[in-house]
Amino acid sequence: ACGLPGPFWSLLDKWLSCEKIIALMKSDELIQQMVVRTQSMIENTSYPGLVEHLNIDHLNELRTFYLQNLSFCHGGLSKERVVDLCPQSFKHLVLLARVFPEANFVAIQPPLEQSLFASYASLSGYSSSHATATLSELVSYAYDYASVVSTLNKFLGERLQIITLAQHNPLLESNLIKLFIQPCSDSLPVESFDYFESIIMYKKHYPFLAESLKEHNSELRDIRLMLSPQKDRLT
Repeated sequence: ACGLPGPFWSLLDKWLSCEKIIALMKSDELIQQMVVRTQSMIENTSYPGLVEHLNIDHLNELRTFYLQNLSFCHGGLSKERVVDLCPQSFKHLVLLARVFPEANFVAIQPPLEQSLFASYASLSGYSSSHATATLSELVSYAYDYASVVSTLNKFLGERLQIITLAQHNPLLESNLIKLFIQPCSDSLPVESFDYFESIIMYKKHYPFLAESLKEHNSELRDIRLMLSPQKDRLT
């Protein structure tokens, strides 16, 4: 699972950690190491264009590298499936799709404005250089995300679900969990997903943000357009 910044990542981490059948990974850094390895495999071709030139030996090497780390984290345990929360790795979905042809992918984003406010106010603890960036950089990051994900959605087809979270949704927890496990466990902790209310509170402390966002109306409109027609929207 990849996506835009938001505190729902820590909640999703907590919820999925309660499921004994799931081997939960958080592999943003590991995937970046895979990218570095990939760049050393093919000469005279830049990443990500070189991904299509990877042969079966290259793919097996990358797969083994990931599975060794998976074994280190969950070796000896009985797990039915692997769920990897790697929000920053959306740019590497093509590589991951080749290395793991059996895998499915989920791109999750909160409403765009809320994601930008959360990132700017550092509400989410998102470990990215963009977490303390300027508003312009945050909008550019969101634009890159939307561009990559909307393009890959055409390439990966049903293997990639793009999920837009709705505000104030009491069923959000079970709906998100159902993306990764069926049926939804009754043992999951009940937790209010009220960070949108928190953002409203922080918005009062950053009154200039709403006004500053107006300067980016064109980019925001393009981002919403790239991500809008999703049949898999959670409402």
